[in-house]
Amino acid sequence: MKKKAKILNRKAWLRAAGVANRQTARVAAAMQRAINAALAHQLTDAAAIVRVGKGLTRVDLPRAKWAHDLAHAMRPHVIALAALGWHRAGAAIGAQASPGHHHKIHPSDQPNPSNHHHKMDDRSALHGKAEQASPGGVSIPEYDDFVQRTDWPRLDHWVKTTADGAAETSSTRLQNIFDRAAKFWDPDKKQGMTSAQIAKQILAEGATQDKARAEMLARTGSIWASNEGAVERYKADGVAAVQWLTTEDDMTCPFCVEMDGTLAETGHNFLEAGGLLDAGGSSMKVPDSFSIQHPPLHPNCRCALIPIVDESQLA
Repeated sequence: MKKKAKILNRKAWLRAAGVANRQTARVAAAMQRAINAALAHQLTDAAAIVRVGKGLTRVDLPRAKWAHDLAHAMRPHVIALAALGWHRAGAAIGAQASPGHHHKIHPSDQPNPSNHHHKMDDRSALHGKAEQASPGGVSIPEYDDFVQRTDWPRLDHWVKTTADGAAETSSTRLQNIFDRAAKFWDPDKKQGMTSAQIAKQILAEGATQDKARAEMLARTGSIWASNEGAVERYKADGVAAVQWLTTEDDMTCPFCVEMDGTLAETGHNFLEAGGLLDAGGSSMKVPDSFSIQHPPLHPNCRCALIPIVDESQLA
């Protein structure tokens, strides 16, 4: 675990986080609709495969296609949310800097025009016309600055990893629905379910579960993207450290409580990929595919980050 320090002005930071959440709500809602549509297509794909496959004992689901389509649906919204996080982080830095104080920017943190050009090329290859990303009709301040200076490979890796995991979950869940339906036997009629009936069962059960899944993916994605944009801004502006801020209420989990007040160098990991976080007699494993440099700690996490631009912020 990293070093901890008492959080000063907690209420003010929590209020700011609440305002940020309201500002991103429109984009998050648009992302949820896009995820809903992608998950609905997964259901219709699975039902169609079952409907024409009489006598199947296992469904060969197009998991790679599902992952690709979900990543395509999420990416523009993740970009927009990260850009909004970038902009708000700039305001947070300004609010924290005391009069006459300028946070030190190390030479390695200074913008490099040649690197900018390279990142713009990467951006074009990975995202197409990213500068047009404004889901939900949201105007994004400082967007050009964000596009040129953010870490596109890291952002794209998160989108791909998340979509791959979601497609894997869909595949497992729909296979389980199929298995239960295929084993059903009506003793009175002395028959099981037809392929058409199994397909109908998949659509019914899947639709019930997908609404909650889309909401969870959109909420978690919006928190990740907003904080990713903020960390990129803190790195670009030379902020040396960030502090983990946890919401204090009955819904807060012990793992987030354990993280509260933790300090880390900006852009460095709070928790390593595959590591363990112990809290309240339980352990939480960090996914093997991604280290944690900022919230969310887990699905539906509500934590945030505080930029440390002045030693006077530390009690």
